[in-house]
Amino acid sequence: IAFGITTACAGIALLILTPAIWWWSGLLYGSYQIYIGWAFISRRSRIAVERVDYVTSTAKVLTLVALADGELTPKAIEIIRDTYTRAGFAANELSEVDLIAAECERAFRGDGSDTERLLPRLQAACQDVSKHSDHQTRLIFLEAGVLIVASDGYVSRAGERLLRAAASWLGLSTMDVDEAWRRYSAATISPVGTP
Repeated sequence: IAFGITTACAGIALLILTPAIWWWSGLLYGSYQIYIGWAFISRRSRIAVERVDYVTSTAKVLTLVALADGELTPKAIEIIRDTYTRAGFAANELSEVDLIAAECERAFRGDGSDTERLLPRLQAACQDVSKHSDHQTRLIFLEAGVLIVASDGYVSRAGERLLRAAASWLGLSTMDVDEAWRRYSAATISPVGTP
């Protein structure tokens, strides 16, 4: 943008100081450079907003699934944070994830800790995630959801129900959910004779 403004100003100066038509090309070229710079800045700010929306919506989905058993356990929080860490999110974004998780838990407690009231919130969060992700990314978050639901050593009916509802609202099939559970089972069952 600065280069474009400088070039445009030089074109205006040539207009004033000389009778030649070179000023016109300087003015056009400078305007074009301003346009390119503005488009770059606009694109970067749009990407930043989309990234914030993505972090917010995915953190809500994972937290709401974690709340299916009535509380947000330290193990569930660790799994959620690890999901974002492995995806390469920065420390400030991880802090945002923590704030979103705390906010979801406060709202859950304010609603009387009723897991049935999680469903509308989960559906809205899943719709937001669908806007900002592709199929492969949704599968990654489904696997994180499986880890969260099974993090306390057993899978509750409410946890399984919320996980399947989230998968459905994310556009994933029941086969995707079953495959995620198979991968989880294969990873957690050690062969005979191994500690």
